Amino acid sequence: MRRYAAEAVHLTDVALQLPTGSGKTLVGLLIAEWRRRKYGERVVYLCPTRQLVNQVAEQANDQYGLRVDAFVGSAAQYDASAKSAYQSADRLAVTTYSSLFNSNPYFKNAHLLLLDDAHAADNYISETWSLRISRTDEDHKSLHAALAALLRPVIGSVNHSRLIGDWAGISDYLADKDRRKHLDPELQAEIEFGVQQSRDTPEGKFVEYLNLFLANDDEWEEANEQIIALRAEAEKEPFPARDVLAETVPTEIDYQTALWQGDYEDALGYAETVIGRLVAPDLRGYRALWHYLAGSAPAC
Repeated sequence: MRRYAAEAVHLTDVALQLPTGSGKTLVGLLIAEWRRRKYGERVVYLCPTRQLVNQVAEQANDQYGLRVDAFVGSAAQYDASAKSAYQSADRLAVTTYSSLFNSNPYFKNAHLLLLDDAHAADNYISETWSLRISRTDEDHKSLHAALAALLRPVIGSVNHSRLIGDWAGISDYLADKDRRKHLDPELQAEIEFGVQQSRDTPEGKFVEYLNLFLANDDEWEEANEQIIALRAEAEKEPFPARDVLAETVPTEIDYQTALWQGDYEDALGYAETVIGRLVAPDLRGYRALWHYLAGSAPAC
């Protein structure tokens, strides 16, 4: 709170990153309430799901001594007194992403938006403007397969596996400790916890675990403590030759720019420069790609 007030209060966009279990919800609500009182702002606190909306509102009212209103369902069903309190900036409003990001939102006049679990926001925001082609729909299967094949060279093998429903490939990728050690300790801990819980576990148990996670109550808090302990033991190792890759980026951009401008001789020179820097053994595959790009440049 003090750091926000000292460094970020006048910024238009601020990101807060805190570890699991460290009180992100409380910090966000306190910032929201402080701005409501100090500046008289209408503040909307956004959550991914209705369940989380009700949970945040309950915590704020019962545990933190704040007064907030939960807005779920259609705007026509919103409580009249809650709407009045929001419009006059007397209380915070807590609602879902989809309540704001739609063609006719009720909360279009908010002064401040707080996005809880912001990393999950894109799914809910894009939903309204998305066209869905389902691989499980018989009418969509052929089109889905054609689009997946078209996208494979662009999105990579892991994302392609997700697209076509080949979850075994992703599970193998995440189960590989040599790969996981390069991830953030928070993500390492969550994956490790999931791996531990899934070993020798009957399929029916997974539904039970999912319900525990969605309930997010005292029973899940015990699991959360285990994740925090695993996070404390984890260390993030840098990707091999990361510094070399970073150094080549400007030259790679020069290569692409030269291609766009039709300067194929310059493009070849930039490609050769990149190849000369990719000498680390771990970059053999990437070096091979640049040999191909260098060979393609004169033929463009």
